[in-house]
Amino acid sequence: MNNSLCGAVYSSHSLQSLFIGGDLIGGTYGDGAMLGYNGAVGVGENLGSAVIKGSILGHDGYQAIIMAGGLAPATPGDYNAIGKLTVGGDVSFGYIAAGHILDKTTFANRIGVAENSDTGIGRVTVGGNWFHSNLSAGINDLNTSGLTTGDSRDPGNAARHAVLGPVVIKGDILDNPNTTGFSGFLAEKIASITTGGVKLFKTGDPTRSVDPFGFVDIDEI
Repeated sequence: MNNSLCGAVYSSHSLQSLFIGGDLIGGTYGDGAMLGYNGAVGVGENLGSAVIKGSILGHDGYQAIIMAGGLAPATPGDYNAIGKLTVGGDVSFGYIAAGHILDKTTFANRIGVAENSDTGIGRVTVGGNWFHSNLSAGINDLNTSGLTTGDSRDPGNAARHAVLGPVVIKGDILDNPNTTGFSGFLAEKIASITTGGVKLFKTGDPTRSVDPFGFVDIDEI
């Protein structure tokens, strides 16, 4: 069952809007086996906007996922695979990615290499805390272990840039070094990241980690 779409919302084309009145929760199947996409939203082209009134809740070793592959417009210039994301509560063990389409071959490839390195994510607003979660635009997470400065981005179309944000997290960015994998924010360009009313990062800033253990990276690639 580790390559199934059980408990997932999937569209092979564009989706204008998505509304979830409660939580998006990633789970396991029966005896604890991992499901490839459970508590997941996958859009093959563009997702105009997504509102999750509750929280995005995965767990250690398995993220709750939102991803969109992105469909390029006919004219040159930047564009978003995910136009806007609003989460009322926390994001905990979540993975939100632009430029990716669902890969049902193996559990290990459920995020992996970005099929589209040119597409971005618009404004992201989180009402609570951000815990051990990932947010990326056009990034290759080769081992699906979470985002680090060691991950890469393919060059793509020089006329387009994979732009992320602005990102506003009203609570704190938190992590635990004893959890599986890494977490972070990676894109070709990051407009800004603000948490608890403090701007942590803006376009052009050097790579930084925002926790003392170096588990949460922010990087423009």
